[in-house]
Amino acid sequence: RAAAASLAATFGGTKGVAISGGGAISTNQILNRTNAYIDGSKVSNAADVDLNAANEATITAIVGAVSIALGGGGTTGVGASIGFSVVANRVGWYDESKSDDAGISLSQVQAYINDSDIATTGDLRLDADANSKIDALALAGSAAVGAGGTAGVGLSGAGVSTQNKIATEAIKPVFFSSKKNAI
Repeated sequence: RAAAASLAATFGGTKGVAISGGGAISTNQILNRTNAYIDGSKVSNAADVDLNAANEATITAIVGAVSIALGGGGTTGVGASIGFSVVANRVGWYDESKSDDAGISLSQVQAYINDSDIATTGDLRLDADANSKIDALALAGSAAVGAGGTAGVGLSGAGVSTQNKIATEAIKPVFFSSKKNAI
């Protein structure tokens, strides 16, 4: 969670000028590997062989920014305000600006059997489930008031940017292995 707030107020006999800015930036990244495997093994007399790998990486981001400017004067009052929020969430991605391998998945979930003999009377099951999730909420607000006897000017702006990326490789191979029905 990230939050920012800004308030500027000024009141003058002749002129009053207030300038305010508030911003919040949140960056979250998950790079993980989940593996379930049988490697270089001999499994005998098994009823069922069931390998399960699950990746449930979750990012929850709440980001908000508010900015308020109040300017008042006898003749002229000016208020200027800007508020912004930026959110970047990544599961399984490099930061594109900092890597030669931009966009390559680093998150992986795999269930595999390698160089093994499996003797089972039942089923041989491999499951690799990738269920990553991103929940992001970005808010920005801005208000400006300018009041004066002759002129009052209020300038206000707000903006939000959200980027969410998920890339997870789910693999369930069997390498150099044999399955035999047990007697």
